[in-house]
Amino acid sequence: MYLSSIRMPQLRILKQKELEGHFEVSVINRRGEVTCPRCGRVTTKEHDRGQQLKQDRRLRDKVVFLTLMKRRFRCLWCGKVFTEPDEVFGSRRRSSCKFREYLGQEALHQTVKRTAQKEDVSEGLVRRCVAEEVERRLGARGATEIPEFIGLDEFSVSGRRLYHTTICNLVKREVMEVVEGQGRQKVEEYLDSLSSPEIVKGMAYGYRNMDNFRLRILATNSKGTGACFHTY
Repeated sequence: MYLSSIRMPQLRILKQKELEGHFEVSVINRRGEVTCPRCGRVTTKEHDRGQQLKQDRRLRDKVVFLTLMKRRFRCLWCGKVFTEPDEVFGSRRRSSCKFREYLGQEALHQTVKRTAQKEDVSEGLVRRCVAEEVERRLGARGATEIPEFIGLDEFSVSGRRLYHTTICNLVKREVMEVVEGQGRQKVEEYLDSLSSPEIVKGMAYGYRNMDNFRLRILATNSKGTGACFHTY
């Protein structure tokens, strides 16, 4: 029931229980053999197990807690004892990769605080997920295409002390760049770095609601520098 809902073929369910406010699911990796990080040979010898508590995306509006049976293996060739790799959650992470990706995507379209409250997680986790999501989308970094409308939004990367600015292509709805810092000067420096900044006709600030970005457009001059506000 549970794994079929979230599609985690790497894991096998040992037991699961639905309680009033959450799910409890015990899982273990399906792999039966691993590669030794020291000698590179394959081993199947399990050394011991430990339990790690993880969190995953909600199911039927209930929080999902996973107990991962984390195994250590012993190499039969060189004797090294090592922990199995973890592609589902990541090293030393307390939530699944899919859940963190979801949090990052959600927080790009609503506030960090609202996302944290909705998913019952810390604001710090959501901020880190936003930063990770932005990095994932930076495959467009250095792209030659310049859109007519650009969205600008700031996100915290260190509590309330440090902010970066996300620059988004509002036409294709994708992240173009992340600028370290915040403020008009940082944005103008980015626009000046474009090969043809005159293509940019307008910029929307706080573009989380991308369908309504025309409500607040900053007209640009021939150099792409903000001139005045227009309301639509």
